[in-house]
Amino acid sequence: MSGLFATLNTSKGGMFAQQQYINVTSHNISNANTPGFSRQHIVLQTARPQTIAGGVGQIGTGVTVSSIERTRNQFLDFQIRKESSLLGNYGVRQDYLSEIEGIFNEPSDTGISELMSEFFDAWQTLSKNPEKSDARTVVAQKAKALADELNHTYKKLNDTKDNAAKEIQSNLFEVNTILDQLNSINKEIITVTIAGNNPNDLLDSRDLLLDELSTKFGIDTRNQILNGITCKSEDNLNISLIRNKDSDEINKFAYVNKLTKNPDGSYDIEYYKNGDMTSDKNKVTLTGVTLSDEQYENLNNGRVLVTSEDGSVNLTGGALNNDQIFNPSSGRIGGLQSIHEDAESYIEQANTLAKTLAFAVNAIHTEGIPAGETKYAFFVNSGNNPLDYDGITAGNITMNSDILKNVMLIQAGASKGSGSTDGDRALALASLRDFGLNIDSIQSGGKYEDFIKDHFETDTVTGKVPNGVPKFKTIDGGVKVEGFFKNTINKLGVQSEEATRIVKNQNTLLKGLVERRLSTSGVSLDEEAINLVQFQHAFQANAKVITTVDQLLDVVIGLVR
Repeated sequence: MSGLFATLNTSKGGMFAQQQYINVTSHNISNANTPGFSRQHIVLQTARPQTIAGGVGQIGTGVTVSSIERTRNQFLDFQIRKESSLLGNYGVRQDYLSEIEGIFNEPSDTGISELMSEFFDAWQTLSKNPEKSDARTVVAQKAKALADELNHTYKKLNDTKDNAAKEIQSNLFEVNTILDQLNSINKEIITVTIAGNNPNDLLDSRDLLLDELSTKFGIDTRNQILNGITCKSEDNLNISLIRNKDSDEINKFAYVNKLTKNPDGSYDIEYYKNGDMTSDKNKVTLTGVTLSDEQYENLNNGRVLVTSEDGSVNLTGGALNNDQIFNPSSGRIGGLQSIHEDAESYIEQANTLAKTLAFAVNAIHTEGIPAGETKYAFFVNSGNNPLDYDGITAGNITMNSDILKNVMLIQAGASKGSGSTDGDRALALASLRDFGLNIDSIQSGGKYEDFIKDHFETDTVTGKVPNGVPKFKTIDGGVKVEGFFKNTINKLGVQSEEATRIVKNQNTLLKGLVERRLSTSGVSLDEEAINLVQFQHAFQANAKVITTVDQLLDVVIGLVR
């Protein structure tokens, strides 16, 4: 009797195990298209055997379900997140650099290069026909078109920089939302694990959030007890993002909206907690903060502060430490920060080009005119002070409106009294395209007066340019103005090409890694269907054993009667 009942119990355990197999298979099939789902499988182990009296040995008592586990390759997860972070960086760079290329529109018939070429050609034509007003009109209109294009380029580059900053803020808000979700799920995972269960679906949800977080910046994750994890920034392991114990301190990210320099050299930093600009309640202003030049550049371009969980920033002696300024080397945030910096750089290049043109053209057009002659600046500042040459940028350079109204004010000759056929000054302006300038000095905040002394022969006594057409000095290592702009465009082209190449390579690499992960963790409907048939037959076989035992028990009970 005990033997038959033991067999009955063994078959019951077998039926239960196959039923769990079927349940798990059903769960897999139902989530075949669920993002982030990992195929689950049952781990079985033999039940504790029963010792037979008399020393004959042990007899098996069937099977038990040990656990239900995910099929997951953590090494592939690590690779995918690392490559996703790199793709996020260069994907952003590709998009924005392509936009900047469109702004410069080079090479083209309407870009700055062509307009500069036409500008110098117009001076060349004027030098041959200085008496003709139509030649002067062409010079004025070409100069206006060049100044207008520089204004347009400046505005669009600033728009691009502002868009990058706005997208940094948007990504920060998403990052902090993801971190809130991760901390909530991580706490739930630990709670379920303490109860002795495997929180497979929660683990999948956490991994999916980590995958998404890795596109924002590089992350470093480590396994902890009770299925907990640590998550830090790959570039700064002092930034802790996930809590495993209630006592753990974690960090959040804030968006820096404004940096204001004070007269004493310190800065006021206005930031929004969690990147949330929907309410002024989230706005915080740190006053009198000490920043090094490098920290200012990183914060101005990066726009991200590392805060405590409540959004506060603790200053050390009134200064920020480097760990509180977040500049990841990868991910969308890292890419956006680099684009913000690149846009700033190209704006500076455009400003240098505009300032160089204004300095050089104005110097030849107005300097060296005999005393008593009226001096007319060719390019002026559209701000409050038109003659503030030192403050000229690509955004405010403009043609002198007086010259536009009366093109005869253009100085083509050495002086007004030199005759209508004198085109020496116009020729000097045309030859400016072939003269190497010390552009580095202009780029680093050079002054107009210094430019005159550096580039033209001056009177040893007065320090001014003698009467007549200014004569160039030879500049060692000088750069032609058109060559300077071409170098800028070449740099942009190389950066854009590099981003496009890396994005293409990363897409191919990431596609292969994702396919490998799907082959391991993904659900194959064909495989699950085969398993379902196998488990069904195993269930039926165990049921058949129970039927047989039931018949045997009927026989035994009948004999007893």
